Amino acid sequence: MTDEDNRTINKRVLFLTADALGQGDETLGKLLMKNYLFAVTEDAAYKKPEVVLLINRGVLLAVEGAPTSQQLAQLAAGGTAILACGTCLDYYQVKDKLAAGEASNI
Repeated sequence: MTDEDNRTINKRVLFLTADALGQGDETLGKLLMKNYLFAVTEDAAYKKPEVVLLINRGVLLAVEGAPTSQQLAQLAAGGTAILACGTCLDYYQVKDKLAAGEASNI
């Protein structure tokens, strides 16, 4: 295996498919997601991801007014690629409200 292969294999990727963590109460799930992204952004114990992929309701994490868009923008400013599914943004009619990252063809 080459050094280039190792760099590719060792990338940390977050794949977020929802705007809440877990099943059950939606308000609690959204709070848990916000706290998780805050920890990933602020806690030195977490290795920052190289890529965050957002699909389905996960794209709602990166739109204007979302309590998580600031954390995602901060990750992007630190070099993390934030890629939001363009089809999903269109479906939820929020493509023009993307506040962190960029629309992508996932």
